[in-house]
Amino acid sequence: MKACLVFLLAIHLLAAMAGFVTAYPPAEQHRENAWEAPGARFPLGTDGLGRDQWSRLVHGARISLCSGLAAGVLSAGLGLLLGGVAGLAGGWVDRMVTRLMELFLALPWMYLLLAARAFFPLETDARVVFTALLLLLGAIGWARPARLVRGIVMSVKERESVLAARGFGAGQWYLLRRHIVPETLPALATYLSLAIPQYVAAEVTLSFLGLGFSGSTPSWGSLVGSMGSLDVLTDAWWMGLPVVVLAVVFGCYSIVSSALAETQRQGR
Repeated sequence: MKACLVFLLAIHLLAAMAGFVTAYPPAEQHRENAWEAPGARFPLGTDGLGRDQWSRLVHGARISLCSGLAAGVLSAGLGLLLGGVAGLAGGWVDRMVTRLMELFLALPWMYLLLAARAFFPLETDARVVFTALLLLLGAIGWARPARLVRGIVMSVKERESVLAARGFGAGQWYLLRRHIVPETLPALATYLSLAIPQYVAAEVTLSFLGLGFSGSTPSWGSLVGSMGSLDVLTDAWWMGLPVVVLAVVFGCYSIVSSALAETQRQGR
């Protein structure tokens, strides 16, 4: 698990420092070096327009990983808020939030993303696409962490320590802050380790289908989409390296989530 955590930390730091670890801008074209194999000048080769694949991979990580991380944090935050309120308040508030959770859990989120993305022109500014994807992914995914938090809150609020604090006059927000929210953090950490790669995969899928970021703005999805030709797969093998990186990232997140879940079970 430690090796996976180190790798994930390293690749997120690399994405954050993309401008400092690449020699060329991701959109800069070197037409005379089109389809050049990896070498000293271009460590991961170039594409058909002579763009540096190392630069595009690192800058694409900034978009794809940040989309997944930000959407995961947003959904976890909404889930913590709504699930905590539902579990602590009970009554009609709990019933209303529960019905909303069931509705969002039943929605086909990928089709919703495709439908929502269809409202934007394909050449929409990358920042607008990034913000829209982030808000949509986070808003759609709040129901799972909310259901998780609600169950924890309903269990914790019946503990003797919480009942004693309530008996001494502690308010709802005090109970949430001091007794209940800390109990939900391990479960939310496990949720994030599962949700972040799912949100990254959603961004990759949209960009692969041409519904995410435009070709001039690199993301891992657009890099994977550039492999859509048999000639590319046979004559420019280095174009498949983003798929290898994606597989390693997803594998590391899976190992981390399994380790966190096991730690949480042992702590009960």
